[in-house]
Amino acid sequence: MKKKRHHYIPKTYSRNFSISEDDPNLYVYKKGETGDPFKAPPINIGIETQYYSFKKPEGEIDTNSLEEMFSISESIWPEIIKKFQNKGVVYPEDVNNLCTFMALMHVRVPNFRIKHELSHAEWVRTTGMMLSQYNKNVIADYRQRLREAEERGDTVAIESLHKAKEGLDSGKVRISVDPQTSLMGIEQLDVIHKHLMELNWAVFDNNSAQDFVTSDNPAIWFDGASAKKSFVPYKKGLANRHIEVIFPLTKRLLLAGNRKFKEKFDYGYISSPARVKEINRYIVISAEDYIYSSQNHLLPLVKKYSHIAPRTTYNRIPHKENGKKGYLLVTEPTLGNRVKPEKWKN
Repeated sequence: MKKKRHHYIPKTYSRNFSISEDDPNLYVYKKGETGDPFKAPPINIGIETQYYSFKKPEGEIDTNSLEEMFSISESIWPEIIKKFQNKGVVYPEDVNNLCTFMALMHVRVPNFRIKHELSHAEWVRTTGMMLSQYNKNVIADYRQRLREAEERGDTVAIESLHKAKEGLDSGKVRISVDPQTSLMGIEQLDVIHKHLMELNWAVFDNNSAQDFVTSDNPAIWFDGASAKKSFVPYKKGLANRHIEVIFPLTKRLLLAGNRKFKEKFDYGYISSPARVKEINRYIVISAEDYIYSSQNHLLPLVKKYSHIAPRTTYNRIPHKENGKKGYLLVTEPTLGNRVKPEKWKN
């Protein structure tokens, strides 16, 4: 049976942020909307039609393979959470499963895929600029087509060629990318898992009245040395010595990882409401579109950061090597406007 509705936020994960034992719904906040949050059950959040579908080499559309692969990790999640709630003994296999789940929760969500598609579009744009400005064959072809259009007196073709040349030279062209390319980013799973396994971990019990929230982008890492002054998720890589990882497990449990903890795995608690609010602020900032919570008083916080999400800036630097001109494309993770990729048309 083909699966068409694909969860990028698993039900086994989101149900741990429900309103109460008697109410399994969550409050859903959407960035960019000013109204009150709406209530929805886990089955109806973090979901998109054909989200993991891809075309096989023979042309068949595969709607099941990735969804089934992810379900293996999802199936053991309730056992892991139960162990943490009971402060049970955590074995190396548990840490491995935990890091696998977190790595998946990074590469499978919309924010990761959007950044991947925007990056691919920027690479195509820069390549187009280099070909239009510096490639002798492309320049000769343009001039030949322009001469032929002028000889025919074809003003429409002349204007079209000028616009195309100007657009390519300046990089001001609209580029859409096949969403299937961002599924290839899942290949980064093993590298992310490897770096997560190098960290030490602790599960913190929330003793304050304020619950933890989660989002459609819950696996977050950042530079712990500069976060209080300037929080920019993913600006530093996981190999950085100051890296901090946070991942809300439930509305009362938070997983944190770094190189400062003395034990490979430990338990702790957070009693400060201010600290919980700060963690929730990080989670809201890092969300792509949706924040999920057991509480309905977060609208001012969501509004404050509704226009931003993790993005990448691109700077083209003129470059010459072996007599050939071109550009170096320099990238930097940042917080930017929630620009979406151009819509792909088959």
